[in-house]
Amino acid sequence: NFYVDDCLKSVASVEEAKELVKLLPEMLGKGGLHLTKWISNCWEILALIPEAERASSVMNLDMENLPIDRALGIQWDVEKDAFNFRIGDRLKKETHREMLSFVASVYGPLGFAAPFVLLAKRILQELCRVGYGWDEKVPEDQLSNWREWRKKLPTLMTLAIPRCYKPTGFSQIQTVELHNFSDASLGGFGVASYLRLIDTNGRIHCSLLMGKSRVTPLKATTVPRLELTTATVAVKVSRQIQDEIQLPIQRTLFWTDSTIVIQYIRNMATRFQTFISNRLQIIHDASSPSQWYHVSSEFNPADHASRGIKLDGSNEAAITTWFHGAAFLWQPESEWPGQPTDLPEIDRDDKVLRRKVQATTITQCNTMGTDVWSRLLHQ
Repeated sequence: NFYVDDCLKSVASVEEAKELVKLLPEMLGKGGLHLTKWISNCWEILALIPEAERASSVMNLDMENLPIDRALGIQWDVEKDAFNFRIGDRLKKETHREMLSFVASVYGPLGFAAPFVLLAKRILQELCRVGYGWDEKVPEDQLSNWREWRKKLPTLMTLAIPRCYKPTGFSQIQTVELHNFSDASLGGFGVASYLRLIDTNGRIHCSLLMGKSRVTPLKATTVPRLELTTATVAVKVSRQIQDEIQLPIQRTLFWTDSTIVIQYIRNMATRFQTFISNRLQIIHDASSPSQWYHVSSEFNPADHASRGIKLDGSNEAAITTWFHGAAFLWQPESEWPGQPTDLPEIDRDDKVLRRKVQATTITQCNTMGTDVWSRLLHQ
């Protein structure tokens, strides 16, 4: 639970927390390590810790609410036990360099803000594509898009993501499932992974574990190729989550709206072209074809990661879907989307994935050379 020199640990009860506060410093003390700057979302635990050993924001407990602190660079509302977004005002000039710095300041290693930041990344990519320098004046059309995005960005500060996956009042967890969604478009590609919990009373709860969103490469490619690439990202994210999360995951599923990707994954016998085979190898190493399911684009949360979400009043449903998963995940499995059963086999040649290219060859006759040879033959 240590990340460099910071320890982050969650326990289920106050009693366990008391034991942790007592034993952890003793154990580290044997190695000459002094653990300090303690902070907790529980007043009772904070009261047990000497004032000198607490974090600076909670040294004095004469306060109505616990403060907002930071955990590994993420803003943490300790009182509400929720993660928030912090939007700074670091933009000095509207240049390519300053815009990139501002986008990078919207920090989030778990990718909670991925679909909101994607729109700004597209603007930066367009500036790179046309070759604008780091300190050149940004063209007016891109500048207006940037200003519109930045104007709506403070809306993120009104959102709160509960730190605990298990909601209050939830009974003992009976089933833990990991659902990974992937999607790609001409503007971007992304992944969204959700934890689906079912308690002993049959209640269901879903929450976002990790999201990723990337702009498409400048080198032209097809959407099916991007979909297959995004599927490999999904299995890598899934593997990372399973290595880190401490909950016993009984079932892992992958969802894509590309039937072409489903066809390739199910085809275990054909020897494909290098691009396909390399990515299929990654997918098959980390998953089995039976774990892959098809979902339509309208029910795919990763669709927001590949296209982005605008922070205006018209996208409340998209924001809800992004943080809480597809609506069908909150229903029994019998209510999930039906799966295609008659997908045809794909030939080993990746004609579906490759962009069709028409080449025209022009042969130019060298008349000067012909005249020279004609004169030599007649001499």
